[in-house]
Amino acid sequence: MNKPVVASCGCDEDTAALEFTTARNKILGTVVRVEGEERVPLHVALQRRLAWDVCSPHAVPGYDNSAMDGYALHAVDAVKGTCLPCVGASLAGHPYDRAVGVGECVRIMTGAVMPDGADCVVMQERVTVNGDSIILQRQALPGDHVRYAGEDLQAGT
Repeated sequence: MNKPVVASCGCDEDTAALEFTTARNKILGTVVRVEGEERVPLHVALQRRLAWDVCSPHAVPGYDNSAMDGYALHAVDAVKGTCLPCVGASLAGHPYDRAVGVGECVRIMTGAVMPDGADCVVMQERVTVNGDSIILQRQALPGDHVRYAGEDLQAGT
């Protein structure tokens, strides 16, 4: 039976390791120092370095919002089998203008502002719609499916 020929990577050869300072100096000897600044259009900026840090002037997201289409409510109400009246809707660009009371829910779409009082979102797939009410199919916890203001990026970072 013929053995396959395997090329050697050289790691099994008897070679002396470079001393740390020698290795570091070899690496630093290949580095080209960047001097000065140059403004270029974004489409030609590939492979370039920024001259200064870019900081966001705003938090991203800018407000607490829903990560899912579903129903915004108080987590204390989010018990499997609970029936809650749906008292309104919070849509992207059209937030619900009142606070959600205990024992109520608000229809909410992905990216829409979390209504005051609500601390969780139950996915639409986890409820049964019954007229103007919903019946929860499982429990939810505070913070479920909520994206908090600044969660992705804080202002100034």
